[in-house]
Amino acid sequence: MIRADLSLFPVLYIRPLEPTASAADDRQGRWMPQTVLLIVLLFTACSAFESGSALTTDKRRYEPGDVVEIKLRNKSAGRLGSNLCFVQLEVKDGYSWRHVPHLAPNEACTSELRLMPPGASMNGQINLPRDLKSGSYRLRLDVEVGDDRRKVTSGSFRVQD
Repeated sequence: MIRADLSLFPVLYIRPLEPTASAADDRQGRWMPQTVLLIVLLFTACSAFESGSALTTDKRRYEPGDVVEIKLRNKSAGRLGSNLCFVQLEVKDGYSWRHVPHLAPNEACTSELRLMPPGASMNGQINLPRDLKSGSYRLRLDVEVGDDRRKVTSGSFRVQD
């Protein structure tokens, strides 16, 4: 569920392009809200503030079999819980992202939740599969913020075989 304090976002007004009904209306400076622009800005801002965390990779280009160094930063004012072992690899598939398994059959994860105070970072790494196809990829991770579970994604990176 996306929650936002709408009082944080100013309402934007842009002068309409169509002529007004009269010169008097024009002198009054009749302004109308641009709803589409406001919605785009609202969702952009919500995604930036939604989790209070950042997931980053060390490079923007990899080859199949490379090691990806990852860092999770807690940018919130409270504690953040996560476990980098559960990071998921996703490939861009048209207009959406699709999960790609990356753990080898002999790899396993421990299930503990690691708590990070505000400002703290957590480092980890994943091994890209050797048979990974060329494409645009990103990492996705669930984090706990208070009683909420939220998804954090890294910026996209290229894999070139």
